[in-house]
Amino acid sequence: MAADTLKLIAYGKVLDKDENTAASYNLKEGDFVVAMTQKAKPKPKAPVVVPEPATVPDAAPVVDNTVV
Repeated sequence: MAADTLKLIAYGKVLDKDENTAASYNLKEGDFVVAMTQKAKPKPKAPVVVPEPATVPDAAPVVDNTVV
């Protein structure tokens, strides 16, 4: 069981601070603690970069087969 998916609950509160001890949450011997797991959060996908369409320069106007 991965630690990042484990949640401990006591007295209706999630014990979510790793640096705290059981005593800091006022837990005593015999208290009821629920241990549950949650699904791992999906890793964010890299954004898909769609290239800009290439622009074609406007053709020079042609008058009587002469480029203007």
